[in-house]
Amino acid sequence: TLVGVVVGSKEDTEEQMLEFLSKCLELAKDKFGASAHVVVFVNKDLHHSFSLSPLPDVSLSRPAPGCSLLSSLTVQSLPLCQGGTLLSTRPTGCSLCALGFKETQQLDRHKESPGHRRNYLFWYYQKNKKDLIQNPHKLGLELSVVSAVQGVEMSSEQGVLEVTTVPGEEKVFKIQLKNTINLEESGGVEESAGIVVETVGIPSGEEVIRLSDEHNLTGEEDTKIRIR
Repeated sequence: TLVGVVVGSKEDTEEQMLEFLSKCLELAKDKFGASAHVVVFVNKDLHHSFSLSPLPDVSLSRPAPGCSLLSSLTVQSLPLCQGGTLLSTRPTGCSLCALGFKETQQLDRHKESPGHRRNYLFWYYQKNKKDLIQNPHKLGLELSVVSAVQGVEMSSEQGVLEVTTVPGEEKVFKIQLKNTINLEESGGVEESAGIVVETVGIPSGEEVIRLSDEHNLTGEEDTKIRIR
C-alpha cells in the first residue's frame, strides 16, 4: 500500500489539486502496477470537485474539516489532537493459516478453501477435544473400525483410533460412521432426521495418511451425506 500526503497552498483551487492528484495516481499506477493500493491525505476539502469529476479506482472521505482522504481501500479514519488522523483497515490476515491478504474479498475466498477448512477443523478439534472424542457422540455419531488388520484398534480413549506400524509398512483399514439416535429419539421428521456429514479429513494435514470413500467426502468437492 502506497501512502502519500499532498499539501497545497491557499491559492491552489480544488480543481488544481484534483488534477495534480490524478497525475500522481497515474504515475503510481505506471510504476507499481494497477494492483497497488493507495491512500493519499490532502490538506484541502475536495468533496465538491470530486463529486463532479471523481477519480477512478479511489473513493473520497473527509476525516476532519478542511481535509480529504483518497483511498483505494476501505479505511476508517479518526481525527486526533494537533491535526493528526488515525487510519485503520479491517484485518485481512488469516491467523489459522499464517497468511496475509490485501483485500477482504481475498480473505473471504481463502476461508472457503480446503486448506483453511482443514486448519479450522484442527483448531476446533484441539479446542473442543474432550467433547468431540466421545464415542458415540452426544449427537449420535459413532465411530467404529471394520475390516481391521493387526495393529489397528480403537484405543481406551474414546473416539481415538490407534495404528501401530513400522517404517515402510502400509496398513489398510476401514472405519464406519453410524447414527445411534433413531427417528423417535430425535423427535424430527424423516426427511430432516439424521446426521449431515460434509467432509472427512486429516485436520493436521498429515501426508502419511491417505483417505478415500465412496461418497467423495474425503475429496475437495462440496459433498454432503445424511446418516439416518
